[in-house]
Amino acid sequence: MALPLPPPEIRMNSVNQRDDDRYRRAARLLASALGDVLAVERYSKKVRRLPEWTDMKILDHGFGTARLLCGLELLDRLPHRYFGLDVQPQLVEWGRAALQPTGFCDFELVDMHNRRYNRDGTRQPVEIVPDRFTGVDLIVSRSIFTHMTAPDIRLCLGEFQRALAQGGRVYVTVNVKNGVPAWVDNPEKPDAPPLLKTELNKSYFEYMVEDAGFRTSVFVESIENQCVYVLRKE
Repeated sequence: MALPLPPPEIRMNSVNQRDDDRYRRAARLLASALGDVLAVERYSKKVRRLPEWTDMKILDHGFGTARLLCGLELLDRLPHRYFGLDVQPQLVEWGRAALQPTGFCDFELVDMHNRRYNRDGTRQPVEIVPDRFTGVDLIVSRSIFTHMTAPDIRLCLGEFQRALAQGGRVYVTVNVKNGVPAWVDNPEKPDAPPLLKTELNKSYFEYMVEDAGFRTSVFVESIENQCVYVLRKE
């Protein structure tokens, strides 16, 4: 039986996503892009390969409406375990009610402050990844760092290091450029709402990556208008 789709009123991104067929197409493209980028590493004999999809534990950081999971299902790539984290309570409530009964999904609210998505969240340091979500093979953080401050990104990278199994990968998207300030909020539209689109200096972001104990395994300049990094532990 197919996994339930989120109700149209909580679907994010374009209003076009409220149409089920368009939502599924976008989900398939997301999962396909993930698979294509991860496949690049298969040409290297120097890195440990990831498990097969059906054996994999995946942590979806900022899972939203679990669109990635929908896409993986459409490609017959449902993982062994799927963990979802988000700062938006209504999305975590939906995930727990609709997807957790499947037995392979689990969800947790991250109560950290975000001026765009969780204004009432705490400004104190929080544990982003609960212990039961550690030891994962793949962490996906798509279009999340693009709405975060630099200190919060740094915190997340440290948590990813703790949560990732040896030999695992992090797939993360971020807006980076050369020759720009370390971090800028809405560089193209300064009057836009806070954290609509953040941008980092490429060297500065890669310093944060290295400082967290990761090395870049794959870099793609643009997928869905964002830069993509695949990271692995040093």
